[in-house]
Amino acid sequence: MGPTLVLRTSNRIDAPQTVEINTVGFSVGQLWRSIAQAYRLGAKTIRVKYEDKQLVYKRLGRKLRVRQEIEFIVTTLLGMEINRVTDDLIVIQQFGEALDQEFDNALRRAFFKLEEEIDDVVKALQLMDYELMRQVWMVSERNLGRFCNFMLRVLHTKGYADYAKTDTLYATVVQLELLGDSLYQIASNVANQKLKKVPPELLKGLFLVKKGFQHYVKYFYTHDEKQIALLTDAREQIREIVDSAGVHDSKTASVITRLDFASEILGNMYDYAITSHNVEEDLSDSARSL
Repeated sequence: MGPTLVLRTSNRIDAPQTVEINTVGFSVGQLWRSIAQAYRLGAKTIRVKYEDKQLVYKRLGRKLRVRQEIEFIVTTLLGMEINRVTDDLIVIQQFGEALDQEFDNALRRAFFKLEEEIDDVVKALQLMDYELMRQVWMVSERNLGRFCNFMLRVLHTKGYADYAKTDTLYATVVQLELLGDSLYQIASNVANQKLKKVPPELLKGLFLVKKGFQHYVKYFYTHDEKQIALLTDAREQIREIVDSAGVHDSKTASVITRLDFASEILGNMYDYAITSHNVEEDLSDSARSL
């Protein structure tokens, strides 16, 4: 579910009080994107017109109903609850304010949930449990996804406390969500292609993604320059694994090459961390010169 990056020049905007969405005929993906986007924009009330028909959920390999899916989506929207339900309308209402003071805590929890997701993917692959592989997506949306939604809502409507960092943090959260997406896609692809075994290179690559991510988080909070070299080394090892994927059959190789996307996202996140750090230093220099 890809969010839209919104760059702003003032520290407050008028969030929409009410957003109305007609989801009749929507796919599962369109349902998620439309409701999540309204939440991220800061809507206090989201009125969802729907037709409770059956949808085929390819990602989970099962069928479900539209109302059931909307109810699940609401569980990923912190501070929101279903206020009213009719046969063709669901009203989602804000019951708690999205406090910008909670942003830092939400970011730390999102970092932790991303590491948990990597562990979940590795466990499912080691067990060769197709159902567990498909379930990684649902767990990711309920855990990592809800914190990303919340942070994007805060940043869009209120900005970050240190406002000069708002845009780089917005981009960081977007990349964090994309990294989570890339991981569950690896698991779901193994399940959907019904691979008989998982190549050890894939598991090693996921270990390197986790290791690289941990170096990124350390740099994010400490600006320890040593973490840059360690992250770069992890990404280079992932590149070697991806480059050697051709020794496998096409289905296995296609799964391994998805590690490259995860590595690229780590690089993007590192770039944003550098930018944020530079903003801090520039502000400090400006303050000292006054």
